[in-house]
Amino acid sequence: MSDDAQVEVKVPYDERAETALLGDCLSDDKKSSCYLQTKTEIAADDFYLTEHVDIARAIEAVVSSGKRADPVTVGAELTKQGKLDSVGGYAYLQKLIDLHYTDADSGTYADIIKDMARRRSIARATRDVYEQSFNLAIPLSSLREALSQVLVDGSETRSRKMFDSCQEELTRVVDREKLKEERESSPRSRIKALDEIIDRFRPERLGILAGAPSTGKSSLAGWIVLKNAASDRHIPCGFVSLEMPEGEVLQRLVAGEAGVENGEIDRPNVSDQTLKAYQTALNTLSSLPVYIVDSTRCQATEDEVLNMVQLMAVVDGCKLIVVDYLQLIHSTKGNVTRAEELSRLAARLKTTAVRLGVYILAVSQVSREAVKQGNALTMQDLKDSSGLEQAADDIILLSEADGSTDERGILLCIVDKHRSGKRGRCGVEFDKQHQTWSSTGGAPALEEGKHDRA
Repeated sequence: MSDDAQVEVKVPYDERAETALLGDCLSDDKKSSCYLQTKTEIAADDFYLTEHVDIARAIEAVVSSGKRADPVTVGAELTKQGKLDSVGGYAYLQKLIDLHYTDADSGTYADIIKDMARRRSIARATRDVYEQSFNLAIPLSSLREALSQVLVDGSETRSRKMFDSCQEELTRVVDREKLKEERESSPRSRIKALDEIIDRFRPERLGILAGAPSTGKSSLAGWIVLKNAASDRHIPCGFVSLEMPEGEVLQRLVAGEAGVENGEIDRPNVSDQTLKAYQTALNTLSSLPVYIVDSTRCQATEDEVLNMVQLMAVVDGCKLIVVDYLQLIHSTKGNVTRAEELSRLAARLKTTAVRLGVYILAVSQVSREAVKQGNALTMQDLKDSSGLEQAADDIILLSEADGSTDERGILLCIVDKHRSGKRGRCGVEFDKQHQTWSSTGGAPALEEGKHDRA
């Protein structure tokens, strides 16, 4: 294409789909007087042509007043608004209903109109981001967040009738095969005892995984990522690392996959057998849908972390995203306490999980006092907890139990919060050398001298 060639840019809209749908809305054989809204979920502003927007708004006004929408009532409403002549008068309204289309086609036309409206919305948003990118006063993180929001597709949420919601739920629970499919395609802890308490990590939820230092909370988060990505469903997972460099995260994942000791590969006298196992594990991991973001080189702000989560969900399709860990995320807001910062961050993570339809698992520290006492943890022991337990849907706590050694951790795993589900406790075993996790078969006893406050 020559430099002088110009590409004709057309605004996305479909005039025939708009006229067809409005014709159906105005047809006198429609039994529903609220056809535009109840059957197609189309809003007036979803139309592109000005006259069609005006007609759709008139239809909405007529219906909201309890009248039937037809050429006479809609024409009267347009006259009252002073817009009847600008839309083409009664002749144009009659022309719309003279076109004959079936009810089945109307859903297709509505889908076309909604698609075109969203395309125009994306075009406007990307244009705005493009123009803002030249303003150096606007932070880069704000531009990234705005662009990520465009990719999410900001279609507006509309209220729904209870009848429709109940019908959807009835259809969902009756279809047992679909429910089974949903469970099998959802992320889980992949530890049998823990899965018996938290059946699956449901989309639109925020989970918190916390424990004292050396209990392996970051390792468990990595294990969950690895095992879900390596499952037969190959669930895409993300890992936002604020504590460990990418190489360290990768080594832990490889150790768990290869069954070799963590860090052994860096020793000068590593055996050929270990090297081969490590290489095989690397080849396996290279094909898995795991995405790692290394944010250890600078202090990550909450806006930057939320941007990372959005991009992993929208661009990479991640269904489970780990943030490791909460207390390393910094706020750009001044004059607020650390507890207030973390409360706001947790709330924003929850909102992000809902908007993106993903499960976010945030790793957290516990308070120093809880570590000193050495008791079985409760959600109140979360460091700077304040609003963390309020925003979280699931809270999983790890307490070291009797029988732990430097090589192997025996841990009491407490599900202290599980929204819309049961709470409970189980035993998990952590092979620190090989970075693997398993069930112990029962909830272990606490170490001697410690007591359970639950």
